Amino acid sequence: MDSLIFSTSEKKYPLISASIAVATATALLALIMPLQTVAQPVPRYMNAVKQEIARLGYKADCRDSEGICTLMLVGLNEIPPLTAPVSIIVDDSSATIRFMLPDLLPDTLPTGEIAQQLLRMNHQLVVAKLSIDDRSNKIVLSAVVNTDSNFDRKTFRSTLKGFIQVARDVITKFSTSEDPNQN
Repeated sequence: MDSLIFSTSEKKYPLISASIAVATATALLALIMPLQTVAQPVPRYMNAVKQEIARLGYKADCRDSEGICTLMLVGLNEIPPLTAPVSIIVDDSSATIRFMLPDLLPDTLPTGEIAQQLLRMNHQLVVAKLSIDDRSNKIVLSAVVNTDSNFDRKTFRSTLKGFIQVARDVITKFSTSEDPNQN
């Protein structure tokens, strides 16, 4: 390992190893220079996603730098009343927009007859898919729109509408039974 040499008179003394010198200089610069945070780039289709959500009449809480919009599905006139958070994730690295409803049926465990009904429903779904989160044992509804070549506004709107309709259908189906966890 290289050492910095400090010479006084005719003697040479190794002062510090190069790695310690770099670390020390970096620490001093950090103290002298103001801290600057590097802003994350906004996903390229984030603005279009926000426009299309608004065009459909939904209000969403969007965090541009994270590429996430969350909208609450609220149906006060529906039986049962519907309240569910939908996350819309814009991801440039995978060239996708993902729709997620992470806890579709909060009071239902996916066991026995419920799991069979979900599998039958999943087989018929075109827009979205049902799955079970391994960690939480919750029923998840998800859908994906690919954006590898462009952002198709009509496809986005159609997928969001279909996703919301599937969520309503599943919630309605499982809330009309007296106890969905009974076999």
